Amino acid sequence: MPFPEYWRGQAFPPSFGITPPDKAVVEKGNLIQSHHPELGDVTGYPLVSLGREDLAPAFLLIGDSHAMASSPGFDSAARLLHKSGLFFRARLCPLSGISNSSESGALAQLRLMYPHWEHNMNLILDWLEHTPHIRTVFIHNRWIELVNDQRDEQMKQLVFQGLYNTCKRIRQSGRQVVLLGPVPEWTFGPCKLMRRNALLNSNRSDRLLGGDFNTRQRPVFTMLEHMAETGLCRVVLLHEAFHKNGQWMEQEGGHLLYCDDNHLSPYGSRKMVASVIDRLFPEWENTASN
Repeated sequence: MPFPEYWRGQAFPPSFGITPPDKAVVEKGNLIQSHHPELGDVTGYPLVSLGREDLAPAFLLIGDSHAMASSPGFDSAARLLHKSGLFFRARLCPLSGISNSSESGALAQLRLMYPHWEHNMNLILDWLEHTPHIRTVFIHNRWIELVNDQRDEQMKQLVFQGLYNTCKRIRQSGRQVVLLGPVPEWTFGPCKLMRRNALLNSNRSDRLLGGDFNTRQRPVFTMLEHMAETGLCRVVLLHEAFHKNGQWMEQEGGHLLYCDDNHLSPYGSRKMVASVIDRLFPEWENTASN
């Protein structure tokens, strides 16, 4: 079974009157770097084109490496719906308006986790306010890194406030906001497990990280529910795309759904987005057959 590489989208040219945000920092040293080497560049064109390239982009996908891993699915969905979108490939922690927070310990921890977060987040929010073509912003993040059970209440409150500020600012600029739920994560991931089994001549099966998906992700679901209650955003959960006949899946029909223990393969991304396309793009659903 071949090792799946991350999808590589085309850089978006400055057309349709859209000027890419300048001086975005795309971090190096990421674990996914070997499968997507161009993400290591510091570039003045940090936008990747999704869907139809002959149309002005109508949506934007932002977030961390989980957003990057989901971008092939958004690309395929946009083509099916005869639409165009963008992925902002500079890594983002989707929090804003908390740089002067009194919770200095939690803020310092966020800055260690996401060194370029404030710079890139301010950059993309400023850019959005001057880019009227974009009507919907999708945010996909590894939320469990921010609000797991080991995080104290100060951190969780700071994360909620930062996400609230982001959604409020995007809504005030006239856009819709869609927060995407978590995907299952694994102890090894299919590729590492296959190599391990071959080396040890074993037939070990993988386990979900944390043992039970719903238990581990409960703080994430709570945060997303609270965000939905604010009326600033919609929430679309993704995990059911990987659950079938009472089992969580890492592969399907000989296709790997993951590149590692938590990042989707292009196949997995396309399967996931296709499973919720009507909830992601309800206003465009009827264009797929036109």
